[in-house]
Amino acid sequence: MKRSLFLLLILLVALTQAHAGGLRVDLSRYKNYKSYEVNGVTFILHKSIYGDNRKTQECLTYWSRSFSGIEKLCPSTTAHFKKNKYKLYLYSLPSTRGGMEFIRDKQYHWDKRLTAYVNRGIIIPRALFYLRYNQKENGMVYLLHEVAHYRHVVMIGENGRGYDKVIRTEYHKAMKNRLYFGTYAAKNYHEYFAEISMAYLLNKHSVTVFPSGSRQLYEKDRVGYNLCRKIWGENLAAYKPQRQRLAANPSVQSMSPFGMTIEPTLTLSPSASSSVYRITPTERTASFQDRLMIHATEAFRRPSEGTVLISKKFLEMKRMISKADTEELSGNYAMSSWLYSNSLTTLSNFKKENPDWNAPVIDGMISRVKSKIN
Repeated sequence: MKRSLFLLLILLVALTQAHAGGLRVDLSRYKNYKSYEVNGVTFILHKSIYGDNRKTQECLTYWSRSFSGIEKLCPSTTAHFKKNKYKLYLYSLPSTRGGMEFIRDKQYHWDKRLTAYVNRGIIIPRALFYLRYNQKENGMVYLLHEVAHYRHVVMIGENGRGYDKVIRTEYHKAMKNRLYFGTYAAKNYHEYFAEISMAYLLNKHSVTVFPSGSRQLYEKDRVGYNLCRKIWGENLAAYKPQRQRLAANPSVQSMSPFGMTIEPTLTLSPSASSSVYRITPTERTASFQDRLMIHATEAFRRPSEGTVLISKKFLEMKRMISKADTEELSGNYAMSSWLYSNSLTTLSNFKKENPDWNAPVIDGMISRVKSKIN
């Protein structure tokens, strides 16, 4: 009996800690709701939306389409979500700035922000915010993040065994990767799984700096990519390595730089490039030893001091934006606004000083930060 009470206490503490990172919004005082069903998904609209017919129609159209997009990415998970009658709660609350949160079954027992009516679903306090032109893609991506929480919490379970234990173990391994410094994924193992799931299932998104796409996840966090491949399945990956494409099509062959045929079943090392190797005109006339020297020269060429300094500045800017993303998702909007404003200033100065350095990437970062400020 004492052991059972002790385990229950530990569980309650864990759940309370999980809530500590939740949205700073008190939904317990909101009571007027209407229920709608679109394509098998239950939408619960607060009076702040259903009081206006135009807002109601626009909201239901946008969020039902967003959910349909996610159904194409992970059909079994969304089918499970609908079968178990989990819901999407839509609000238009001026006191909040954005964000979403997955709500567990009977979370209202220990979470004072909720009532029994707000249960088993995903809350979206500013549903109309994502209808803006510059936020439409982000709405679906954030929703996918919460659907990943559903897969973890409901389908896998938070019992410390099986895949839940595996996710926790792989999270601690991945945190040794410096690219996760200051990112939302570093917050805890729940957020790590949700963030890498977004990356694994999408070619690219602009919600977070890292990981922001399936190929980037494969190349920069193989631990996370392999974890997602086990849990979500190989077929759902937006990016599949070259060796998988070769194995799937035995007729495909590529040539090594020395004229030997590479068998389709060749297993490339984790650090190997997935792109097909092409021989340059210089190499076609070079001898075997010359070819080795050409690549040795390229491989061991030291970067200049200027290049190193620029790269360091770029990483610092990425970390600042990641920190801003983390603060925004945590509900600390004053800090996130300050960080976004500083990031924009730093990016603008960087672009003036280095106009030709990765211009498309810098322009994309500037555009994204501006959308966060506006």
